Amino acid sequence: MALAILTTGCSTTESDRYPYATKEGARYQEKKVRFRGTVIFHRVDGGYYTIVSDGSGEEYYPIDLPRAYCHGGLRVQVHGVTRGYERDGRRLQIYDIAAL
Repeated sequence: MALAILTTGCSTTESDRYPYATKEGARYQEKKVRFRGTVIFHRVDGGYYTIVSDGSGEEYYPIDLPRAYCHGGLRVQVHGVTRGYERDGRRLQIYDIAAL
């Protein structure tokens, strides 16, 4: 009987231990975004691109940045949806992008 009480008192679910590990967690909630920003090229880790929003200053990591827009310093208008986090910013799936 004592063993049963001890084992049930210690049971936790994965969502208890990792509150943001599920798709429903705050870190993975999808959010539609539309903003103007600047494409930035980072030379670390083999090089990658981010887009920094003019309004909020938030940094987005595009999942599928078209090759035509892979130029550091390029000003763009973006419409897409966030898909969780990557490094220090949100991952962004781009639906529409245009150079300004």
